Amino acid sequence: MTFLLVVVAAAVSSVHSFEVTKDAAKEASAARWLTTQSTWGTLTTRPEKAFFGQDGDVETNDLLAVVLPFAADETNEGRIFFYLMGETHLHDSSLTLSQAALNTELLAVPGCGTPESAVDPQDPRCIKLTIAGSIHPCTATHDVGPNCEDIGWKALLEKHPTMAYWPVNHDFRVHEFVVQDSLWMIGNFGGASVLSPDEYRQAKAAEHVIAGGEAVTPTTIPAADKIVPKWNNFATRARWITHHSKWSTIATVAAASNAAETTSSSSVFGNIRSIADGVDLSTSTGRPLFYLPDADALAVNMKANDNHIVISLSEASLAERVSEGRPCGGQELPLCAQVALYGKAVPVEFNRDIATQFQHTHPLASWMAEGGSHMSGSYYTLDISKVVILDYFGGFHEVGVDDYLNTNLSSMLESGVSQTTMNPPSWFSGHLIVWMMAGFLLGWLVSRYSGIHSTTGAQYRTVPDATKTSETMEMEVDAEA
Repeated sequence: MTFLLVVVAAAVSSVHSFEVTKDAAKEASAARWLTTQSTWGTLTTRPEKAFFGQDGDVETNDLLAVVLPFAADETNEGRIFFYLMGETHLHDSSLTLSQAALNTELLAVPGCGTPESAVDPQDPRCIKLTIAGSIHPCTATHDVGPNCEDIGWKALLEKHPTMAYWPVNHDFRVHEFVVQDSLWMIGNFGGASVLSPDEYRQAKAAEHVIAGGEAVTPTTIPAADKIVPKWNNFATRARWITHHSKWSTIATVAAASNAAETTSSSSVFGNIRSIADGVDLSTSTGRPLFYLPDADALAVNMKANDNHIVISLSEASLAERVSEGRPCGGQELPLCAQVALYGKAVPVEFNRDIATQFQHTHPLASWMAEGGSHMSGSYYTLDISKVVILDYFGGFHEVGVDDYLNTNLSSMLESGVSQTTMNPPSWFSGHLIVWMMAGFLLGWLVSRYSGIHSTTGAQYRTVPDATKTSETMEMEVDAEA
């Protein structure tokens, strides 16, 4: 495959172009490696019916974006699987992944690669992969590959062991994301590679090593920055996630005329972009800034879609939520919260404030604080039309745009819950009275319920919750008198 790379020569002021030949087999191996190493990604689609309790957003041409855990089988052609409720069929969808999600040690920088050689998530050397395909339940045998249930369940449990304990009576089922048409990837200078499904399936996964990056010292997150707003403080939690996010998936409807530049017949396209929302809580606006070269596939499709986009943000990308080296401390959906911002991208003039924000939030991408790359491009923010958050059982919650924008993040220090204070207080183990009270309580419970035993183990039921607008899940024990 041959692509054009435009560069600014160091010795002259004019712009030159030259051909860069990419090794298709090497590119496919890198795509297989990223897919099998990743545990979550952003699924963008235009559903025919509600998915995760949401319909496609009308203002953005029915776009819907959800961050989901998944697993790719390493030995069976890199097949991709999800664990979803019911039987879901989603056509013309895309799954977007970033290499920046792999090393939690670098999330605070933010960096992609290793401490010895790191680059910014938007740097071309950090893989950005968008896979076009469709999702079908394993029961739809004519739509999925052979042995879908067995291969998929094994792959999912290896990546997400807690899925074995997800509530049985919520009808979770293994689904396969069937790779179709093409895979769009940037993993180095020289533009994007467009790989065929066969190139992907036949490739042997090989680690993508980032060369020429900077040596960095992983940042220690102050305890105060780990204070997370309570789950039912929706506007504050959404703003907190937006402010702390350093990169995201930005997606739009793919224009048919630009199919060759993205993912063939898929109707949606997403790409990884670095973002900034203030240098601290006091300067956060809730409207992320990002930079797009005019030739970027996302920019081309976005402009063809009247600048309508969705920005997907996940706590899985936040250093503030890393615990024991794991994103969100190993918590899965939905407790590892996510936010989707729908609206229209608005160009903004580069100024000192934008320079300061990117200089502070993206130290490995000096060009973002200097007016952009050598290619022509623009800075954008978002005119928000819709905000949704998923941070607890019960489905997505829509946050009023005014509530979201007018939230004072400083107030979260009063209402938040710190990860560092979730452990029992140190005085608990040293107070005799506390232990005596606990003993009396335990004795009463045993005497009160000694005739009750579990017949089927812990079960879940969906119950109304007055503190939420939808439903939540609570655990109960099936019992016989």
